[in-house]
Amino acid sequence: MTLKKKLTTAVATAALFMNFALPVAAQTISGNNSDSENYINTDVDYDFDLDQNNDADVENSVNISLDSGGNKVKDVVGGEVEIETGDLEAGVQVMNQLNMNVASFDVCGSCGMTGDFKIADNNSGSDNDIDYDYESDFDLDQDNDADVENDVDVTGKTGDNEVDDTMNGDVSVKTGDVTVNPIIIKNALNANWAVVSSSDEEEDGVSAWILGNNSDSDNFINLDFDHDTDVDQDNDADVENDVAVSAKTGYNDVDDVAGAGVSIDTGDVEVGVMIDTMANFNMAAVEDCCFLGDQETKIADNNVDSDNDIEVDLDLDFELDQDNDFDCGTSKGWFDNFLRGYEGGSDCNEVDVTGGTGDNEVEDAAAGGHDPEITTGDAAAAVQLSTSANVNVEGGAGVDFDVDFGEVADMLGDLFDLLD
Repeated sequence: MTLKKKLTTAVATAALFMNFALPVAAQTISGNNSDSENYINTDVDYDFDLDQNNDADVENSVNISLDSGGNKVKDVVGGEVEIETGDLEAGVQVMNQLNMNVASFDVCGSCGMTGDFKIADNNSGSDNDIDYDYESDFDLDQDNDADVENDVDVTGKTGDNEVDDTMNGDVSVKTGDVTVNPIIIKNALNANWAVVSSSDEEEDGVSAWILGNNSDSDNFINLDFDHDTDVDQDNDADVENDVAVSAKTGYNDVDDVAGAGVSIDTGDVEVGVMIDTMANFNMAAVEDCCFLGDQETKIADNNVDSDNDIEVDLDLDFELDQDNDFDCGTSKGWFDNFLRGYEGGSDCNEVDVTGGTGDNEVEDAAAGGHDPEITTGDAAAAVQLSTSANVNVEGGAGVDFDVDFGEVADMLGDLFDLLD
């Protein structure tokens, strides 16, 4: 008897690529006559806020019970008795691939620090002002919350045969193998990937000129650039894996055999368990794309008693927060410990394997020259546990994101195709 089960959960929730570009500012006050007042005031406020949130609660429960044998033979005279029970094989695969955020942005165009500003060739006594205020805020929040509980119970038993009261006929009992292999639980949970980069185009920079204005003119250029980039990446994963395996072959009972031989042969037991949990990965690559390119400020060829001022104020702020919280297993409070006898809660990976071959019994066998023969098979168990959690990476936009999320990556590829 063979039984294999596979459970797969895959969630890819967000894939977003954006490119922002704003026009270059060009502001000029020129050629105005005497005693005129000329004023350009520009206030640009650019805000971008993106929230990517995933919340997954998964509970997988697998119960398998396999039984071969349980035969009973009684009161046989003058004939051979032969019992053979089959093999048992079970395999379980549970895969949870949950919560992935991807965001890629070219925001250099939104920093606003390009443009040409000029006050030139205005007549005497004129008052000329250019006031340019640019403020941009870029906020990206990526949040994942995964709660996963995997419970796998497998019971496989072959044998448990009984032969009673036989005469003048050989008794042969053979039980098969029990294989519970593989049991695989793989959890890939919570990944954030963010790239905030510059475009391939070279920035033009800022030029501010006060040129050729006549006497007693008042000329003022004020440029204020303020850019804030805030990236928050948060992961919270709670995982509990519980595997219980009971695999047995044999447990045969032969009683009261006269005048014949007895042979009991039990098979092998093989159990294999692998649990792999990978949780909480943050990668943020942010380039310093908002610094000025070529900056040119010039006050020249203005006449006597003119008042000429250029002020440039640049404020750039970048904040990155990467937080991971990983809990594997469950904790119990003092009341539960006292009332139910818990000792601090469950383990991160709790694996209980019981394997048995043999436990056969022969009683009251009488046959000259025919000694009872009992052969028991091998029993083998292998358990592999791997847990990797909480990784933060911050670097330039050239950092490769190479964490293998299997089917999630394929799903993201399909989403990217839709966005093209």
